[in-house]
Amino acid sequence: KLQFLYLIEPSIPPMCPSRAVRWNALFGHGPPGPISIGWLMSGSPLVADVLATSGFRAVCVDCQHGATSGASHFTDDIIRRIVASPAVPLARPEANEAAPIGRLLDAGCRGIIAPMIRDVADAERLVAACRYPPEGSRSFGPYAAIACGEAAYGLGDHRETPLAVAMIETAEALDVVEDIAAVEGVDALFVGPLDLAQALGRSPTAMVDGDPVLRDAMQHIRRVAADSHIRSAVFSPTGTTRQCVEDGWDAICPGADLMWMRAAAGGAAESVMPFSSTTPLPEME
Repeated sequence: KLQFLYLIEPSIPPMCPSRAVRWNALFGHGPPGPISIGWLMSGSPLVADVLATSGFRAVCVDCQHGATSGASHFTDDIIRRIVASPAVPLARPEANEAAPIGRLLDAGCRGIIAPMIRDVADAERLVAACRYPPEGSRSFGPYAAIACGEAAYGLGDHRETPLAVAMIETAEALDVVEDIAAVEGVDALFVGPLDLAQALGRSPTAMVDGDPVLRDAMQHIRRVAADSHIRSAVFSPTGTTRQCVEDGWDAICPGADLMWMRAAAGGAAESVMPFSSTTPLPEME
């Protein structure tokens, strides 16, 4: 059940008009409170259909640690399916580089969640890759929009530029997070708690374990985002989502499709086990 994600309304900071326009696709409609982001690792168009029609406000296609890349026909299909759904299509590219970011935007993504943003220069590269000149360096070629006879998103009368979301998941980024948040065009800080925990010398399960060092770092990042009048987002492993809601994160990703399928499949198998035969299966000859 995802409804409880909307029970608590975080403080919504004032934003400049251009940033408010960019966020309108996610925060401009629906009930108050943090938005839910579905995370697609499987690279399956059918699973993308499931996530995009399950109530998530956005679905992020993971090309960094998922089973598909930005230069794949499967990725094109997945993004177009999300575009045709009520959910907002987002993507995490393989790297914070202009070519993979541009291709994902050309395919129809409305925002980029860029991994491993370590400093101001990384944040500036992200923003530039998401914008056409003169504000940025994105090359023009929105093939998906051309194929469907749609207006080119982010150009001309459609100046609602894609969201630029910086992932904060290294010790270097934590040291300069105020400067990253101050980069013009950065719309949100997204905490990757697994990488951040390891960067701080903590266990990968630190967030689930309630590790105080990781929690303090995450709370600092969230406060910096609020103070900078941008949004905060977080990946929330199993058992941590309610705490993230109570802490006031603006956007929460409560796991990923493979995690949810694994848990559901395990539960289904366990439901039959009490009635299963204890006789071992015959060995294959």
